[in-house]
Amino acid sequence: MHYRFRALCFDLDGTLIDPYPGIAQSIAFALERLGRLDIDRTDCRAFIVV
Repeated sequence: MHYRFRALCFDLDGTLIDPYPGIAQSIAFALERLGRLDIDRTDCRAFIVV
């Protein structure tokens, strides 16, 4: 199998992209599953240290 690229980089620390939307969505989903339906995704920022 031939690959065009020899390397793949992941931005895990938020240098290139903002991880907030994905993390906030995950937190909101978990809290909703626990019965906390009134969570505002902007409140999730307190859980995220960048």
